Amino acid sequence: MDTLNFLRLYNTATTVYFPLTDKATLDLALSADYTPAAGDAWISIDGGAFAQSTNTIAVVSGDKGMWELDLTAAELLGKTICITILDAAGAEIEDQSVVVTTYGHASAEIDSLDTATVIAGVLLKLDIDTVEGAAAIHSLCTAVLKAVSKCEDDSGVEKTYETDGSTLKMQRSLTPDPTAQPIQSAAVGTS
Repeated sequence: MDTLNFLRLYNTATTVYFPLTDKATLDLALSADYTPAAGDAWISIDGGAFAQSTNTIAVVSGDKGMWELDLTAAELLGKTICITILDAAGAEIEDQSVVVTTYGHASAEIDSLDTATVIAGVLLKLDIDTVEGAAAIHSLCTAVLKAVSKCEDDSGVEKTYETDGSTLKMQRSLTPDPTAQPIQSAAVGTS
């Protein structure tokens, strides 16, 4: 189970969206696979005791394996809101966890930053291997891959790989300088 992370405005009702996994098939759970109950979503504000959510989980329109939970403003009166989704019946879905970080108020986790700065901060903390497969070739993701992942010169063609070191992300032709010492390869970056 991966924990899903969201950034939401402090003390403002909102909806979070998340996938659920069918316990029997390990596929995305559709409405035919899972019947939400009032005791399936539990919320802890800033590490306090868990309490049932005000609202019940619902399937997102279209029934393609995505679910939603409406959070009240009162449920967002904290820095960090932890939500656990546990099937009260115990048999239909895998457990899921969601963490909501608040912003935009002195009592929020992130108090005075504007929205663009907050989003940039979240993106800068994102592990590149979670987005590299879907990133466009001319994206910031690929530029970061060039800095931290395997790159090599293959007979005048520069190749940049995803973080696994073997999946080719992009390539481009190089113009050689016969007087310079060429770089043959750069290993994947490590911490």
